[in-house]
Amino acid sequence: MERLFIALELPASAVQALCLARDELSARAQGRFVPDAQLHITLWFLGDADAAGRRAALAALAAGASASGPLQLRLGPCGFFGPRHSPGVWAQALGAQQGFLAVQSAMESVLAPAGYPREERAFRPHVTLGRRVAWPAGAPLPAPSCAFAAEWLTLQRSTLLPGGPQYDVVARERLRGVSG
Repeated sequence: MERLFIALELPASAVQALCLARDELSARAQGRFVPDAQLHITLWFLGDADAAGRRAALAALAAGASASGPLQLRLGPCGFFGPRHSPGVWAQALGAQQGFLAVQSAMESVLAPAGYPREERAFRPHVTLGRRVAWPAGAPLPAPSCAFAAEWLTLQRSTLLPGGPQYDVVARERLRGVSG
């Protein structure tokens, strides 16, 4: 079994803007902050997958890549998620709603029959910058700013380690469908 998820890879310009926001957070608060190489937008979390699950994830990656061209996005304001006493911090990814929907629908057509249904909660594209962040009450959060085209989907393996997860790219597919 391996822990898998499908993500939208971020170009260097977006990673740079997100790193500036993350570094501002880490300079002002304690928490567990996401390393540069692990910044991404999760599209589908499969969790533990056996060999059949991995094959389904690879097929879903290809289906998703065929469903849309590159997604034109921009980073939006940061916000909190999770419990108030120990929240995570994320940056919004705005734009390309039709593209996200097309990619997720294509992936769902492969993953749901394989036992990996879509989450019930609404999808909100975002990039996690930190977890368990002790942010000063009332202090404004950073607001990263960057417009970019996201061109790649990745299948990633997450290995849970004592110092935090390690992500390894299993496969990559370029978004090559028609943009909406």
